Amino acid sequence: MGQKKQREYGKPTRMSYDCYDDMAGDMGEVVFRTEFDDYQGDVIYLLKKEGQFGILVLGYGSCSCCDALQACDTAKEYAALFESLNSSIRWFKSLLDAREYVNNPDSKSENWWLCDSDTGKKFLKMLSAEIEK
Repeated sequence: MGQKKQREYGKPTRMSYDCYDDMAGDMGEVVFRTEFDDYQGDVIYLLKKEGQFGILVLGYGSCSCCDALQACDTAKEYAALFESLNSSIRWFKSLLDAREYVNNPDSKSENWWLCDSDTGKKFLKMLSAEIEK
């Protein structure tokens, strides 16, 4: 039997996207995600790629005026959004390193607010459960 070709992440696989989940899935394997339960807010993804773990935090809006994905009309706009989000992923060598980043409220962490938000606490709980597996 032939070996299954490993998926190449970090490049868009389509000309347009219907949702952020599809876009995130092209950046890495989505291990899990959590979000503010509202019509606008933030989504936090834990991604896995090439043995590393990445955290992607993105904001979403309720309409094309305040949501970057809904505002995209052309392949060029989708590609630019993909690149912007892909370059914002914070990659870690281990799940423990990722947890330390989220759990560390000092000024070195640009996502310091994660520690205090309900979504951040939920993400930390999910991350800890992933570490325990």
